[in-house]
Amino acid sequence: MDMNDVKSIYDNSVEKEVKKIQDANGNIIWYKVPDGYSKVEYLESSGTQYIDSGVYCNHNMTFSTGIAKVQNVNTTWFGSRNSGNYATKNEQIYLNQNTRAVTLFTTTADIRDSDFYLNYITSISPDVGTRYDIKDMTCVETMNDAIYSLFLFALNNIGTPALTPSRLYYLIIKESQVTLHYFIPVIRTSDNKPGMYDIVNDVFYTNQGTGEFTWE
Repeated sequence: MDMNDVKSIYDNSVEKEVKKIQDANGNIIWYKVPDGYSKVEYLESSGTQYIDSGVYCNHNMTFSTGIAKVQNVNTTWFGSRNSGNYATKNEQIYLNQNTRAVTLFTTTADIRDSDFYLNYITSISPDVGTRYDIKDMTCVETMNDAIYSLFLFALNNIGTPALTPSRLYYLIIKESQVTLHYFIPVIRTSDNKPGMYDIVNDVFYTNQGTGEFTWE
């Protein structure tokens, strides 16, 4: 059975609907879209929308995400920065494609003056409109813990959103292989409001910028 086709599961032993199913490693392999919401493929910002996730990252976390560029410009899909001085290596974490380097990120985590603190085993040159699914990015040990919370669709640049057009399909944050946050794009059916829903913590996040997200 393809779990993507399963809309709901009922556990007769506790007489409740199952919210999610996890494998032996704690990975969520199926989840029920929360009541009152409908799942969409992605949310897209025009460069004026963002979400404050309230998550303060640390160097023990790993990140998996689905992303796409929507314009041929410098793009930040999510991030948080402690300091604006690159030489101090106080970057917290962000997923950014910099126009000075064609790769999205590299194994040396070095695309922005050696201050980019996500590691991955390969490099990607992102094309506009193409979806990329990136698994288990890890933070380097020298990364400082966050002072500022992680923004989605923007970089939290020392408390101020640095906004760029972007598209986000999901974001999973783990620590020691435990899923702490699992953000999915949804629409609240009561008012057609788009946002990202954290299915681990049952929290719905909406735009804190101007305008509104679009979706498909």
